[in-house]
Amino acid sequence: MLLVAARTEELEKSLAALQQARLKPLAIDASPLALLRVPTEATAAGTVALVDISNGISSLTMVVNGMPRFTRVIPVSLKQYAGRLGLALQEAPLAAAPEEADDIAATLSGGDTADAFASWALGAAEEIRSTLNYFMKLDNWPELATLVLSGSGARIQLLPQLLQNELGVAVEVLQPLASLAETGRRQLDRLLKQPDFGVSTGLALRGLED
Repeated sequence: MLLVAARTEELEKSLAALQQARLKPLAIDASPLALLRVPTEATAAGTVALVDISNGISSLTMVVNGMPRFTRVIPVSLKQYAGRLGLALQEAPLAAAPEEADDIAATLSGGDTADAFASWALGAAEEIRSTLNYFMKLDNWPELATLVLSGSGARIQLLPQLLQNELGVAVEVLQPLASLAETGRRQLDRLLKQPDFGVSTGLALRGLED
C-alpha cells in the first residue's frame, strides 16, 4: 500500500479548471507516480531515483525494482534557476536541440553566470543527496544504481554531469517520446527527443499499462 497526500489548494485549482471546461474527472493521479508508466529500462530493476525538475514544483521518487517506495516534493525548480541567473523564466538558457548544447554550456561556464549556475546546481545536488540519504536509512535498500532526470530542467546543460560528479551515481536523461517515429517536421521531431513531457506521457498512458 502506498499513501499519497496532495495539497488541497493545488488539487482544487486543477478540479476548477476541469469544471470550467465542463469536463468530469474520472480519476486523480499523482504526477511523480505517472512518470513510472513511461517505458524505460532504468527503472525496471534495482534502486533508482527519478527526479522531475519543472517550472515550479519538482519531485524526487525512489523506485526499487519498478515499484515506487518514496516520493517527495523538492525545492528545486526552473524558476529558481532563472532567478539565480537574473533572468525571467522564459529567458532561462535551455537546450532545445543538440546543436545548441555547446553554446548553452559555454554560457553557463563563463563569468558571473558560471558562479550563479554552480550555486544553483550545487544546491540542487544537496537537496537530492539529502533525500537519498534519508531514504536509504529507512530500510536495507539496495545501493542506488541510477538517477533519471526528467522535465524541462533536464535540458539544463552541464546539470546531468554535475549531478553525476557530486552524487557519484550514473545520471540518465529521460526521453519519454523517443519510441515514436519521426514525422519529418523539424520542430515536432525536436520535441520527441526532449525530456519535458514525461509526466504528460505518463498521465496519457494511465489504464494502458497492460
